[in-house]
Amino acid sequence: MVNVRVEHSESYKVLYENSNVVHISQQYKKAWNGERWREEKLIENCPNEEVEIISLKSGAIAKIPVMLAAFTVQININSLIEISEPILQIKEIAKKVNIHQCNIMQDTDVLFIKGSVKKSIEYYTNTSSNSDKTYGAVQTLILDIPFKCTTNIKYNIMEPQEIIKNTAEEFKYIKNNEYLNFDLDENENIVYDDFNYFNQITNEYYNEVPYCEITSSKIIESEKLIEIKTENDNISIQQGIYAIEGEGVLYVEIRILQNRLVSIPMMP
Repeated sequence: MVNVRVEHSESYKVLYENSNVVHISQQYKKAWNGERWREEKLIENCPNEEVEIISLKSGAIAKIPVMLAAFTVQININSLIEISEPILQIKEIAKKVNIHQCNIMQDTDVLFIKGSVKKSIEYYTNTSSNSDKTYGAVQTLILDIPFKCTTNIKYNIMEPQEIIKNTAEEFKYIKNNEYLNFDLDENENIVYDDFNYFNQITNEYYNEVPYCEITSSKIIESEKLIEIKTENDNISIQQGIYAIEGEGVLYVEIRILQNRLVSIPMMP
């Protein structure tokens, strides 16, 4: 027989116990929802207490993000979304801007931005109609509209810290004739490099890279429903393909930050 011991709080009760299994149930209350009784789990109120904060008051040097620049980037967006069913009307279009990449090309002032606008389009279909009524359904289409661009940065608050480049230097030792194994005239003195050793001093510096912080975005866009037709022998033929054409402007507010050592003065 194997004895099993389970720790549980006072709000739990043991329903059944044997040598191998212990079943535990929490306290519940019953509530009437108008049709039948249902059990609802009770949530305990847990106490808390304040924690004393111990901080430096004699001044310190901290490594914190420092703002180098703040600006707004304008990105023009154009999209054409084809839908292979008749559309009666657009009900709603919800948009969400996602920034996938925001990188600064090092040792330059060029910023690369890459992202997408996620659209959730709800529209009414036109399945059938008669003289005074139109029948349809509500459909939802979710898709991403990608965008990418570059922009030149102007550090309008503070210049980034100067990049320290890695260095590698070689040095050599010389030998004279007292180390040679063959005989030489005592008046002769030969100095030569020792090629048996390769000596090098390498300095590597780990610079703090400036990085982006996206603070806000705003998109102004106009969508219209169009019907795509093709011409065959100068006759316009309806193909039953509809599209939503969108034209807009996206504004993205960006901050450029860099981790720097900052001196914090003593508190008064």
